[in-house]
Amino acid sequence: MDGERIRRLVGDGESGGGLPLPDAFGKILEHLLDHRTATSEELVKVVTAALDFKKARVLVTWRSWKALTGDLLDQLADEGFIAQMFSKLYVPAKKLVPGESLLVIPEADIRVTVYTAAQRGVLDKIEEVRSEAAASGVLNRDMGHYIDEIRNVVDQKRKRREAHAGSIVPLESEPGSFRMCTKCTHDFELNTENFSVFKSRTEYYWNRLCIPCKKDRNLNADKRTATTIKRDMERFINSAVPSPSVQEVMDHVVLQDDVLVRKYWDELAAIGKVPSRTVPWK
Repeated sequence: MDGERIRRLVGDGESGGGLPLPDAFGKILEHLLDHRTATSEELVKVVTAALDFKKARVLVTWRSWKALTGDLLDQLADEGFIAQMFSKLYVPAKKLVPGESLLVIPEADIRVTVYTAAQRGVLDKIEEVRSEAAASGVLNRDMGHYIDEIRNVVDQKRKRREAHAGSIVPLESEPGSFRMCTKCTHDFELNTENFSVFKSRTEYYWNRLCIPCKKDRNLNADKRTATTIKRDMERFINSAVPSPSVQEVMDHVVLQDDVLVRKYWDELAAIGKVPSRTVPWK
């Protein structure tokens, strides 16, 4: 860490600072993503084009665009986002991941998110669609949500859930995160108002049904007691070779609720009525 460099970039109240650093870092990283390599001279031109409107501020602190670019490159290299080859050739490093929030100056919590040229092109098209829909008056809540879904896939801000999505600690509400109800297909925010938490063995999961659909499921389940369902499951699981999947059990007992089927299966296995599920999270 170079304290003087940080002071120049961020400022100390008396000198330095005053620059849109995310823009400068972003342009450098995008150039390297697009071209894979770049010389310091090429990157000086990139920084100059990005911060030309701040020319007076740059020259007061650094005296030259080359000096400013050197500070920016050294900071990115120290944080592991770029690497220097030979004398003046820069290349992307492993920590430079498109779509991720990159902490480029930890001391000042300055971050930047960059995308590949392909991602930027698609994201621009998505925003064009949004603008055209709004201008024509057809943009509504559902359309806006679907446009956001597409954008989230492209910019990778919404992480895909793995098949094994359990947590070893109790789940808490996740504002801004949504899941599609497997019954009504509507999206609901992951919080205790819309979803309940299900514990399977040592892991916690969000229920896949929204609250209204869960209530409907419970009403249907009341018509066939849990005991009846478990007895039917016990006979089917013990007679099937090889051991059936959760989906096969669901189809057999005509209960389209994988969470409840897993719960009953685990309860039966705990008392030795049936074998444990081969893959605990499936």
